[in-house]
Amino acid sequence: MKSAPLHPNEIARQAAVDQLHLTGDEFEESFDRLTRLIRYVLGVSISAFSIIDHERQYFKSIQGLDTRETPRDVAFCAQAILGDDTLVVEDAHLDQRFAENPLVTGDPKIRFYAGIPIRAHNGMPIGTLCAIDSKPRELTKDQLQLMKDLRDILEETLLLRSLSVRDPLSGLFNRSYFDSFFEREWRRGYRGTLPLSVLLINIDHFRAYNNILGFAAGDQALKMVARHLSGQLRRGGDIAARFGNDAFVIVLPDTEVSDAAGVAVHLRESVKKLGIEHPASPDHVLTVSVGVASAKSHEDYLLGHPVLLARAQAAVDEAKYAGRDKVQVR
Repeated sequence: MKSAPLHPNEIARQAAVDQLHLTGDEFEESFDRLTRLIRYVLGVSISAFSIIDHERQYFKSIQGLDTRETPRDVAFCAQAILGDDTLVVEDAHLDQRFAENPLVTGDPKIRFYAGIPIRAHNGMPIGTLCAIDSKPRELTKDQLQLMKDLRDILEETLLLRSLSVRDPLSGLFNRSYFDSFFEREWRRGYRGTLPLSVLLINIDHFRAYNNILGFAAGDQALKMVARHLSGQLRRGGDIAARFGNDAFVIVLPDTEVSDAAGVAVHLRESVKKLGIEHPASPDHVLTVSVGVASAKSHEDYLLGHPVLLARAQAAVDEAKYAGRDKVQVR
């Protein structure tokens, strides 16, 4: 069996997957409607909205199969995202790319596959909308058009989703999305008693920055800091959001407090190295103060996520009172 090669622009493609945050635990009805429809209209045994995520294929929605993911190296969809149009495999037993695939030789015994790439707003393919059956099939011209129509609906849904959760100035996730994401991660952490860390980041002396250089310059500085913070997050499960006028918040799931403190120190130092001029700053460059708080025990989770945020806020206040351009852990 030959595995599909990585996408030619895999780094940008994976970044698009990470930014959409589609690999959470919950199924979503807006996607389930489409997969139910494609299964019913095409008369196939399995249909899915599949995300190619690092080394796995993750099913954001799936009908007819009780699984949430497979390894990427056996995923038909990993091959489909390399093309521009629908990949149709009428009989996998006769296709050298898939004849020895364990999903063909074993359960669910795939014989027919049709998958159309789903693209993020930047054009990168994040996965596919696919139809699968255990017997050979052909698709009519009308059925192929149906897959394209459903692809268009799905991509429009993703675009609206992306626009609705972004802060228009910074480009980061907005406060509303942060609140829902943080609550989801809190529930997940509570179920598994997993560590969860939060970083609150305030730009130092930002009011003075606006007073001296003007609000247009202040907006530009916010954009630069936001873009930098977002670019420093390396894991798909981490998010950065705008928390207030001059404040940002970063959520680090599955992260102990010591590791979160290390991330905070790196962010503080790297923002300073941007060298953004700030006349009111002691070092004449823009700096940030960072507060870190973590939940790790059952007792922490019983207190509720507002308490963790309050601890992070208290920590960033302490960092400012201590002279700013510092990291404080609570």
